[in-house]
Amino acid sequence: MSCCWTGVSLLIEKRLGGYEHTWQAAEPDAPQNVDPTKFGGKVPHVAVVGCGLAGLSAAHRLALRGVKVTVFEKDAWLGGKVGSWMETLDSGVEAPIDHGFHAFFHHYYNLNRWVVELDLRRFQVEIPIYRILTREREVLDFRADVGGAPGLNLLGLAKEGLFKISDLLKPSVMHMAEFFRYNDPKTFERHDNQSFEDFARKVGLPRNLLVVFRTFARTFFAEDDKISQAELIKSFHFFYLSHPHGLACRYIRGNYRDQFLNPIRAALEAQGVDFRLSTAVEKIEKVNDSFRVHTAEDAVEFDAVVLAPNVQAVRKIWDASPDLARNDSALSERLGKMKAGQRYAVMRIWLVGVSPEDEPVFVGTDRFQLLDSMFFLDRIDPDVASCARPLAGDEPIRVIELHSYAVPDSMKDRAEVEAAFFDELYHYYPELKDARVLQRQLQLKDDATALHKGMAEARPGTTTADPRLLLAGDWVRLPFPAMLMEAAHTSGAIAANELLQQWGLARHRVTSVPRKGLLG
Repeated sequence: MSCCWTGVSLLIEKRLGGYEHTWQAAEPDAPQNVDPTKFGGKVPHVAVVGCGLAGLSAAHRLALRGVKVTVFEKDAWLGGKVGSWMETLDSGVEAPIDHGFHAFFHHYYNLNRWVVELDLRRFQVEIPIYRILTREREVLDFRADVGGAPGLNLLGLAKEGLFKISDLLKPSVMHMAEFFRYNDPKTFERHDNQSFEDFARKVGLPRNLLVVFRTFARTFFAEDDKISQAELIKSFHFFYLSHPHGLACRYIRGNYRDQFLNPIRAALEAQGVDFRLSTAVEKIEKVNDSFRVHTAEDAVEFDAVVLAPNVQAVRKIWDASPDLARNDSALSERLGKMKAGQRYAVMRIWLVGVSPEDEPVFVGTDRFQLLDSMFFLDRIDPDVASCARPLAGDEPIRVIELHSYAVPDSMKDRAEVEAAFFDELYHYYPELKDARVLQRQLQLKDDATALHKGMAEARPGTTTADPRLLLAGDWVRLPFPAMLMEAAHTSGAIAANELLQQWGLARHRVTSVPRKGLLG
């Protein structure tokens, strides 16, 4: 039986053309460093706008080739949606704040190579188990490393109890074959105007599998009736049906500021990157062959620009930059159709008293109205509790972070969001009602990328009508499937490679999961 299983696995890998595809090979024979004599005695100077993962990736890849890079960031910290900063809470305590839980999945090939290159793997640990709590408080556990060849790994989920093999024999479930047929553009032509809610209703998913899919879908910042079924098929292909790693992932042990962002900043500054934090770009002018980047403080000319903030910030800069809009009316139209995803919320709670002791670090929920997941933060970052010590005396402090990836549009008030978070937390863990809340901190954000139905056709790629004006971010269209942090990081690498190619410099390696599904 094991020989048969191995044989089928090899056929699946062959059908997919392997699990890691090269989009851009490394170029060891091309110039590895800029030669100023070829540029009139000066080094090309690039403005990178935004220092989330897309901007940091682009900046580093350019700087490694000797290109001069200045990074503009409106916030006082690095990281964008993986940012980390200190904040004074209502209790008067200064506390470290992150942007929520972030998983570094094993198939994030480009991001993970970067992490290893910068020697940041030492700050990461594996997540061993996923837990989802149903509304009835039923526990659905499955190992993060349920892997194996795509398709066969679904049998692993069945063994974990998430569905029965007999469920797959229902006629309506045959529609699930669409998840194996990922193919851009065909998938988007067939399914981009359909929501996951519509699809799930037609298929009649088994209850436990529906809970898993709903939980998965909302991680892309949209409720079931808004998210594009095409984007969900792409996501499922990327996360589960294109590689043998299952949902195995790592996370940062500690806080992002010290274990991730500060080391990245140090590495980039060592390469000569100049960071201008707390400096928002207001507009960009085209001056002959250069770009003049305007901030509230000054205006500086650059040879090229990588626009890498979220899509709302790009639209704001674009609307204030008539030179750019005049030169690329098609992009103006595309940007006009882009928007943010639904609001998301992250609430961090410091408390003392009875609290769950045997839960995994990260727990997902089949939410009622708001709560999508919980992160037992003090288990991986003991220092996060210490800031509340003056409020707790000698009592042990627990820190729980609550996440809502898609806040209902009907919830307008912050107090309403807080109340809903607590109500649902107490539903899943009634014992927490007796715990004393020391302090809380709520982030209510609207800067996520929208993957709503009907939006794919307008999504721009990394290039524009001007070869030295590039776009990067998890909102741009890539030539292969990638999502979330991997999409952001990879888009920055692709944008950097575009400029390096123009300047005759060696491009960096970029790889991806297979571009098509097993039946694609």
